[in-house]
This record gives sequence, C-alpha cells and structure tokens, in this order.
Amino acid sequence: MHREQKRAIAGIIIFGGVLAAVTVMFIQYDPTTIMQNRPLELTYVILLASSFILYGLFYLLSGRKTEGEEIPFDERDNLIAKFALNVQLFSVIGVLSLWCIVLTRIYLESGFVPVPLMYIMLNSIYFINMLARSIAIVHGYKMPIQDLGKC
Repeated sequence: MHREQKRAIAGIIIFGGVLAAVTVMFIQYDPTTIMQNRPLELTYVILLASSFILYGLFYLLSGRKTEGEEIPFDERDNLIAKFALNVQLFSVIGVLSLWCIVLTRIYLESGFVPVPLMYIMLNSIYFINMLARSIAIVHGYKMPIQDLGKC
C-alpha cells in the first residue's frame, strides 16, 4: 500500500471518527450549551486538538524513510493529488453554502446567529476538508488513470 493511501485511511478514521463524535455531541446537547458548560467545552476542544495531534504524529511517522529508501511519486500520484484538491474545494464550498443557508433559515427571526455556532461551523469545515481529501485519495487509487486525467 502506498504511503499516501495509508495517510488517507488514517485521516478517514481519525477525522471521520471525531466528526461523528462531535455530531453526536451536538445532537445530544445544544451547541450554545456546550460552549457555556466548561466540561463539555473542554471535551469538545480536546476532541478537536487530539485529532489534529494524532494525525500529525501519524503523518510524521509515516513519512520517515530508512537510509537509501526512495519514496516513489509518479504521474498517477500527481493526478490523485489534483483530484483530491478538486474534491476538497467543492466539499468546502458545499459545506459552507449549506451552513449559510441553514443558519440563515433557522435564525432569520432573531436576526443574529449565536457566536458558538460560528466556531462550530469553522471546525466542521476543517474536518470536512480533511475527510474529503482522505476519501478522494483512497478513491483515486482505485480509479483508472484515464479517469483521473479527466478530473
């Protein structure tokens, strides 16, 4: 398995798991309540920080190479990286658009969106960005190279 595939699978597991945990947390508690309740807020921040730290450690450890080892990077890897970038772009724009539409519809009457939701929106965009990239890389290695060239 290629190094980028391993990193992408780790990204799917880590960021997908944290995104699921945070989603469950927001279903169980109101987001403004989470930011006002110190233990819940601390749990939320620890979830976010630990995921980036864990992925960063995995990224560093998977990038180590032994002496004399060459890590190949060919045309296919380049096409997959471009494909993943396109997927990231559209996923971030889509999530941001969805957030704007949903928050506007929900808080239209009150005239303002609660500040904690802005932090949640920002963090969800980070996680969707990383998750979309990881899924695109895993999917890209399964695609024929001709299809990657069209993306």
